[in-house]
Amino acid sequence: MALRPFASDKERQMTFRLYEMTTRKGGSVLQQVLEWGTANRQSGQSFADYLFLVRKLPKGPMRKKLSPSQWRKMDDHNLDGFDITLLYLCIQYGCHGLAPPGDQRWVDSGDTLEYNLTSVKNFRNSFLHEEFEVDDSNFLNKTEELRNLLNKILKKAAEIYNKDQQLLDDVLQTLSDEINVIRDESLDLSGRSSLDFDRLRQYVNSEGKLELKRRYRDMSSIGPVSNLLDKYIKTKVRIDKVFTKILMKEDDTQIYLEDLLALAERRQNQSQASSTALLVEGPAGVGKTTLTRKMISDWASGASSMEKLQDYEFVLLVECRAREIRSLSELLQSLLPTASKQVRKEYLVECIQDNRLLFIIDGLDELNSSSEQVYREILKLGESHGDVTVLCTTRPNKVLDFKRYVPDNFNIVHVHVLGIAEDDREEFVNNYSQALGITVEERDITGLLRYLNRKESRLQDHWRFPFNLVFVTVLWLHGPEAVNSMTTATELFLKTHEMCQRKLRQRLFDHEKTWKLDFPEMKEKMDKFLKKLYEEALINHCCDDTVLSRTSVERLRDTCNYLDLPAAEILSTFLIQATSLTEEAEEKYSFPHKGIQDFFSALYVMESLIADDLDIPRIISGFRTVLSSSNVPPRVSQCIIQRNHEILNKLNHNASRTESSIRSVLDATFKDAAKYRARREHAAELDLAKWQNILVHLMGLLYLEGRTMGEERSAELVALLKGAGVEGRSQWLSLLSEVKCEATVSRHVARVMDMRGVVRVTDCHVAAYASVLPHAQPSSVEVHVSCDPRDVPRLTELLTAMKGKTWATKMEFQHDFRHPKAGGSVLDEHLRQIFQHTLSLDAVHAAAPSAAPSLPPHRPRGEVLKFKGQLSAAAASALPRSLQELQLVLLDDAHYDALRPSLSSLPRLKGLRDLASASSQARGSLSAALIFRFRLMPLISDASLAAALQTPSLGPAPVAPCQSSESRIGSSSVLLHVAAGVSGAALQPLPHVDHLGLIFDHVGEDTVEWASGVARKLQPGKGYFHLLFPGLGKTLTACYRLLEELSRCGVRVRRSVLVSPAVAQADFVALNSISQRGIGCKFLA
Repeated sequence: MALRPFASDKERQMTFRLYEMTTRKGGSVLQQVLEWGTANRQSGQSFADYLFLVRKLPKGPMRKKLSPSQWRKMDDHNLDGFDITLLYLCIQYGCHGLAPPGDQRWVDSGDTLEYNLTSVKNFRNSFLHEEFEVDDSNFLNKTEELRNLLNKILKKAAEIYNKDQQLLDDVLQTLSDEINVIRDESLDLSGRSSLDFDRLRQYVNSEGKLELKRRYRDMSSIGPVSNLLDKYIKTKVRIDKVFTKILMKEDDTQIYLEDLLALAERRQNQSQASSTALLVEGPAGVGKTTLTRKMISDWASGASSMEKLQDYEFVLLVECRAREIRSLSELLQSLLPTASKQVRKEYLVECIQDNRLLFIIDGLDELNSSSEQVYREILKLGESHGDVTVLCTTRPNKVLDFKRYVPDNFNIVHVHVLGIAEDDREEFVNNYSQALGITVEERDITGLLRYLNRKESRLQDHWRFPFNLVFVTVLWLHGPEAVNSMTTATELFLKTHEMCQRKLRQRLFDHEKTWKLDFPEMKEKMDKFLKKLYEEALINHCCDDTVLSRTSVERLRDTCNYLDLPAAEILSTFLIQATSLTEEAEEKYSFPHKGIQDFFSALYVMESLIADDLDIPRIISGFRTVLSSSNVPPRVSQCIIQRNHEILNKLNHNASRTESSIRSVLDATFKDAAKYRARREHAAELDLAKWQNILVHLMGLLYLEGRTMGEERSAELVALLKGAGVEGRSQWLSLLSEVKCEATVSRHVARVMDMRGVVRVTDCHVAAYASVLPHAQPSSVEVHVSCDPRDVPRLTELLTAMKGKTWATKMEFQHDFRHPKAGGSVLDEHLRQIFQHTLSLDAVHAAAPSAAPSLPPHRPRGEVLKFKGQLSAAAASALPRSLQELQLVLLDDAHYDALRPSLSSLPRLKGLRDLASASSQARGSLSAALIFRFRLMPLISDASLAAALQTPSLGPAPVAPCQSSESRIGSSSVLLHVAAGVSGAALQPLPHVDHLGLIFDHVGEDTVEWASGVARKLQPGKGYFHLLFPGLGKTLTACYRLLEELSRCGVRVRRSVLVSPAVAQADFVALNSISQRGIGCKFLA
């Protein structure tokens, strides 16, 4: 709905007069009421201080109700600048003697001050919303209606606040005279009037907002790989149909998108800052842009699960890659094209600035001179007006720049996007394949889901990236065989690119322009075009563009025309139509994603590097074919092959002395890009931080191409990656999990990782450490593997690399320990070899210390200090003398009998822990569900342990004569894990132990009685030292019931009953009192 023009100058005069009466005189009356009703406000005290210090109102709720300009006015003691809306709020919350805000007296018709105040506010709003027109027929009637309302307000207020009648009469007379003057005198309407601006502002805040929401609904469909999909498949899907929870973290705290704005508001309130800058950091493809599209879609629909999103009157999207928008007013013009036809561009910012604003700035790492100006204006608006939230998405390389821009009055909240959690990936793949419009029969993705859940895949970490999941889903739909062999992210991009090329060739063979070409001709033409495409990708990268420049598209079209290829068909295969916030008619193309542009750029660098290299494997393969077909004897053939291999290697080595370096290729392209940039801004020198993703892909591509990298090029590549921001051990490990690389590169990576201290290896980094550990000299290595060893890539390779090394070793294999296998662990032989080598070193040192390898006195000599897992008798027999801590699982009595000689022979075993039974048939009174944890004194044998615990399945054992079993157990501690489902029928009391405790897993309200019964059955004469119930604290009623049941069963505990997580302080006090009274110990949580 457009703004209504005035029918005549007379109508315009009457409208403006009524506006003056409403705003000026209505405002003065409400100000009078406010002053009468806040008589205890001190002179010079701001109204904000009055509300918060005198009236004791909380700041949070008031901040939500006020616009930034209203909030600033509240900090002033002068009420003259308060408009009717602000005065009305202040009266509601500040005046004595009135109904509280929200009371029905403010809205129910009646002769009350509250209702009359609301009527004046509504009169003003109806007038500005043009719910009635002002003309000859109603001007005088509306004037008198307003006068009567204002008179009622003054009379009611004077009555409530005990004002003298003479004072009231004087105020009423002055008001009447001033209304008459405005009614009768002509106004000067030259220039912009307050009414004009109020009408414009009201129009933008109503019609403009509706237009923006319609625009966002159109932008809420995404098609990141539309170029890969067949024509009968939907190329774009609505974001709300496919969006799956994206996990983020602030420091070490995990959060979801739903909580993001609430977190920002809490941090702002805590810091007392007036605005918030929310940095959302994450690598390419992790879901940052998806997140922004979900936010604008939810805001536009009004149906959002995101807390606080609907509190913002305007949510404004800024795409940093756009060059055509150069100011904040131009941004508003592009987002509100219809409203901007009614409102001059320079007024647009003024019309929205008093609202609560959320700016979503997508792609800070793609900032250019135009979008940088928009960004600076937004931050300046937040600095001057306050109550602005600026959410920026960026890759890691722009984080420092972000903090450099942000003004001091902003509170900065920094979160990292982690992607889609493992448990939610199946939902995303199902949603996406369904949203594509493919039938159930066509989208059988059960095999894909099995592939994604394969724990041994080194791609596990990359399936958290929504973009990668989209890729792999489309690949699977075209051919599962292409997916099953993938192990790295670079392979995912490469296979997707190969699929694009295959689909294009099929279309070209059916195209009228190219159907006559044979396969070699077609391939040659496509290769030439692709080389140009890769070059343009890199040139646009140098120019910080993901949307191809006009001249770039022209060069690609010219290449197609020169090769006699259909340009539209070719471009639509590798590029997508770029959407823009502006309504430009010019056709634009962009890469489907910045990650794909980086991949194409890496392909160009690789082809430039290997252009003069000899493809030795292919040449040698050709030699073998010729020699075989010529029936050359094998011995002669081998000599010829060997000799030619030496010649080719020598030629390659000589050529490598003059070959291009990686940096020279980057510099040359950067200089070429400067030619195309013409008068646009460009950096003086190459910024390596922007090239990190390209260099990572380059490392993987060179490996996949089968090209051997020499020392110099390997060292250069690693140095460039370091210069691009890959720092610290964790970042190098992440890189090695993304790509495969040859040994020469791994050696240089190991050097920059600085692994001289303790190296801790977990499941996700086993493959990475398998590459670099052979080239490192850490002081010790600790391996902690939780998954089934069969599902951990390159684990046996890692153990092989550890054999014979001089570092100290600790190894824990949790899955083997918890789930022993009848056939033994798959790692058994590798472990035996590690132990055997350590045992050999021990023997050498014992027999002839001088003959052993010389090591600094502070370095261990390849000692195995700790082991946890499953061992065969053969592996256990090789356990070294250096062992300090051993945690073994016992499969059954036979397994124990086989291990006992090896265990008994270990001298000075400092800790024998976690002897576990997995045989429910053999255990009798202590079944398979009980796991034992012991901490014994030196030289206590396993046989003594069995006797002391009176465990029938281990059989009677002699007690060493030096001391009694009672004294040994008395000086030890035992912690028994009781799993859910253990039957208490056959359980018998345990022997006395100084520190005896039980841990009960997964106890809830319905299993409290069972846990108490088991504790009673196992209780020794003097009771327990402590009882532990992890997870029980989640249900408060279960905590109370537990203490009641333990007391009823007569369970005694000397130290504490411990539950987790923590409970509220009041409940903690009550539970502790019950525990001490009924059980005789403390309650801890």
